[in-house]
Amino acid sequence: MSRTSRDPSLWIALALSIALSACGKGSPREEASPPAGETAAVPRAAAGRPAGVPVDSSTGADSRLSDPDFLKTQPPSAQVDIAIGNAYLGRGDLDSALVYYRSATDRDPQSPAAWNFLGICLGRMDRLDAAEKAYGRAIELDALYTKTHVNLGNVYFRKNELDKAIAAYEVATSIDSTNGTAWLNLGLAHEKKQEENPAIYAYTKASRCNPDDPEPWERLGWIYYDRGLYAAARDRWMKAVNRDSSRTDLKDNIQRLLDYAESTGTQ
Repeated sequence: MSRTSRDPSLWIALALSIALSACGKGSPREEASPPAGETAAVPRAAAGRPAGVPVDSSTGADSRLSDPDFLKTQPPSAQVDIAIGNAYLGRGDLDSALVYYRSATDRDPQSPAAWNFLGICLGRMDRLDAAEKAYGRAIELDALYTKTHVNLGNVYFRKNELDKAIAAYEVATSIDSTNGTAWLNLGLAHEKKQEENPAIYAYTKASRCNPDDPEPWERLGWIYYDRGLYAAARDRWMKAVNRDSSRTDLKDNIQRLLDYAESTGTQ
């Protein structure tokens, strides 16, 4: 059912619905860091930064660690292969990233991180069945690897197998109840199934786990807007804008809701 078809009877609400910015249902987020106890995918030989080496201005990290040519000079290992794959993944070169992630799983087939990154790359290539198998292998190796459960849920989400997606996200939240991405993605899956109350619960949990993240507040706003609870929608969108002031679309929506309230004498 469209947002406009769920509109209350007041005539001005129809114009409001048409004027409001188009709203998608949101896309689930990936989780990429290695599990606890497994060394991060950064070659140790490259960890120190000699004087004169450029630094990434956004992260303060050694910029060579995102340079695949530099990383290829490091002693071969699964961790170096993952780092090279990540560098290519960051550049959008999925074919090259895939080569190095596969190399990492060949060098260390017991590495959950290698299988997780392989799954991420395959997912971005829309090879969802292969991604599902990669995540399954990572979970076999480490059933408490929260991020892989999240990513497996994302595969099911994209396949529109929403019950499976929900189950995977719930496993992730049961392992780590502070994982805001798992709660957010769980909310998206419930929202896509039009299960609004469970979605509200999941988004609220996500907002508490990641207080600076605007997306849970935006999603809550759309649910309340769908219900015709415009004051509640406005409040949630204002919270989203407070966390991301660049969202001019939400600012416009808030203003339209304020205009609506004034013109109708409602909240």
